[in-house]
Amino acid sequence: MSTRGIGSHATCALSWISAPPTVEASGPSMSGRERLTEVSRWARGVIRSRRPAQASDVPAFEVAATEEERAILAACRPYTLTSPERLLATMDGVEHAVAADIGGALVECGVWLGGNVLAMLLTLQRLGVDDRDVYLYDTFEGMTEPTDVDKSRFHGSALDAWRKASEAGERIWQGWFGTDVFGLERVSKLLMSTGYPPARL
Repeated sequence: MSTRGIGSHATCALSWISAPPTVEASGPSMSGRERLTEVSRWARGVIRSRRPAQASDVPAFEVAATEEERAILAACRPYTLTSPERLLATMDGVEHAVAADIGGALVECGVWLGGNVLAMLLTLQRLGVDDRDVYLYDTFEGMTEPTDVDKSRFHGSALDAWRKASEAGERIWQGWFGTDVFGLERVSKLLMSTGYPPARL
């Protein structure tokens, strides 16, 4: 298994996602919170434009990877907001599970366009494995409205945040993502294109 290091989520995400020139210009002096804010703005822009990220949106990124791994990263780029380092960590995890003969299914919770699952499937295929179940969990239509029990010790009540967003005119829950862009049918089509056995998905 690889021992590639993984930097901070904000730095990795910013390096992976095409960001406004102001972010690139500010470079390393920008705080992690500022970087995450810019990443969030970019992601909201993609969602509001109701189109998936395109490969051209994502700048080239230098990571320690084999040619096969780079090919998988390139295939996944338009379908994920995950950094290359984290995709490589996912691929390393799949490789480790296969090499160590660890049984069980692979699971993705929160699928978006399917890029992480695509990395899993392409890695399994590269290793000659086609008999492992892969499960995808997502609403495929945005989040349902929160209840009063949905709370975070860091961010408080999700219901309060939802109410504030609603009052501001934002539509952030069910239907916000647009099933034509982020729906199950689109993800299924992508994953079926790999040739991985449909009965295992």
